[in-house]
Amino acid sequence: MPDPRGYTKGTRAALFSIAQGHCYAPGCDVEVVKHLETGPEIAVEIAHISAAYPNGKRYDSSMTDTERAAFANLILLCTAHHKAVDKDGNETTFTVEVLNQWKRDREGLSGTGDTGPELLQQVPERDIEEMLGRALSEFTPHRAVELDLVAVLQPFRGPDGLAVPFADVPALRGGARTLAEATLRVVASARVVGTLDVSIESFELRFGHENRDGPTTRSIPLRGHNDFAGQNPSLPRRVKQGDALAWHWSQDTLDFLDRGLFPEEGKLVDIRARVTMRSGETVDSEPVAWDAVRAAIDSRTPPAPDPRHEARRARWRAEADGRTTDPG
Repeated sequence: MPDPRGYTKGTRAALFSIAQGHCYAPGCDVEVVKHLETGPEIAVEIAHISAAYPNGKRYDSSMTDTERAAFANLILLCTAHHKAVDKDGNETTFTVEVLNQWKRDREGLSGTGDTGPELLQQVPERDIEEMLGRALSEFTPHRAVELDLVAVLQPFRGPDGLAVPFADVPALRGGARTLAEATLRVVASARVVGTLDVSIESFELRFGHENRDGPTTRSIPLRGHNDFAGQNPSLPRRVKQGDALAWHWSQDTLDFLDRGLFPEEGKLVDIRARVTMRSGETVDSEPVAWDAVRAAIDSRTPPAPDPRHEARRARWRAEADGRTTDPG
């Protein structure tokens, strides 16, 4: 019998993974753990795939009591789904096969039997809640976001494209005819990697800028530009743990800033993205050298001149007259 006070590091990791998830029913967003002011609390119920007793749903007489009580026969359900699964008349809907599929989908079992939630499968039901509770006592809720800034080449119209580092763009365009004239987008992707959901307030680009009079580098934020209103998400937006949110800028935005605005004031050094959360916390991506960005832009076969460019340049110059700067 497993000792609930002596579970292994692998089992602890499996419990953490489960604790950060949701009710096993597909599409249900009820969290396994609720983070209250008094601390984390288990918010779901332990349900049997095959019933523990002969009068229960999906009872299997060939199973032993130990097998019925093991985690391999258990799933975590919110109250509503637990009632639905065990309700009279729903036997043909919520079969053993269906519930086992929920379990496989939720826990991501690979069949190797040596890592992750597989280590839990023989743990008895009476120990699961205590083990989960003990795991939660070591489980500190926190917000964390990873932010990446990449180039996306789009040879055709539409949202899909090839995401690559800026430094790789010239070689890709030179080696593939379909990419030579591909539109380049700059995409910031924010992924929630902490244990709490995050509300994202804004995305922005920040440019490292070196004055001609000296080596001082500062960041000049570019806010309020939405080059793809039909594709970029409305903000603020709540992003669940494990999910990501992306924001797109066009190649023209970078080109105009470099050629039409900054040459009069100095030299661009690098570019990075910043995401601001509703909590006030900010996260910056790793900086990308502006030389790599410029090379990516210049590697494209030039499109036909657009008469709207001068109007856009004039508008951005007017906006730049009132911008603020801050240390990078």
